[in-house]
Amino acid sequence: GEEVVLEILSNWGHPKTVGLTAVELFDATGAPVRLLKAQVFSSGFSSASDKAYRLVNGRCLTTEEADMWSAGLPGPGAPSPRITLVPPAGCRPAWLRVWNYNRSLHESSKGVREASVRVGRRDAWTGLLPCAAGDTRSDYTL
Repeated sequence: GEEVVLEILSNWGHPKTVGLTAVELFDATGAPVRLLKAQVFSSGFSSASDKAYRLVNGRCLTTEEADMWSAGLPGPGAPSPRITLVPPAGCRPAWLRVWNYNRSLHESSKGVREASVRVGRRDAWTGLLPCAAGDTRSDYTL
């Protein structure tokens, strides 16, 4: 299938870290696309370990840090960091649901603020993601 790339353009103000809680990919019929750990990875971040697999662990509405992904922001002038999803062969990704970083209200500044999405070679979307509330009652998805 076509790769889906989420390019992270800014966060909600944290000086060193950016994070997300989950991403969900859906095909043209609206069915969820199951992604394995090896089908999601990050690039362009300053931290050494890649735990982007947490983004597809199925735990979306959570405040548990162990279920979320975060990484160090790159230095000034570096290319924008990215999350890449590699769907199974033959899958035609149609839409993406992004769950912003939701550890706590205080740490919501780590969440992604502005991002763009590319599917294959096609630019699909650029815009703002809602800031999470740090609880499990609020809808903080896009």
